[in-house]
Amino acid sequence: MGRKPLPKSRVQDAERKQAWAAELFEHFQAHGVRSLTMDQAAALLGVSKATLYTYFRSKEEILQAALAWKFQGIARFQVQLFNREIPYWERFTQAM
Repeated sequence: MGRKPLPKSRVQDAERKQAWAAELFEHFQAHGVRSLTMDQAAALLGVSKATLYTYFRSKEEILQAALAWKFQGIARFQVQLFNREIPYWERFTQAM
């Protein structure tokens, strides 16, 4: 029998969450999702774990934000992605 979690409000600073998600996306890409702990995420961002938890409930929520950030970036390249005058590999590289 443990203590019951208390409902916590999260900070809704979309710009900061997006910036942190983008920064952590690089780590996910290089090292995988499973290897990152919330302690490591906080250290990579230069904040305390408590501060990180005021923005995100879990590592899964950080991953969702990181993927959303990446998909938004890819969507901005939609015109280039479908431009058949540019070689495929170049289009793919620009999008990533």
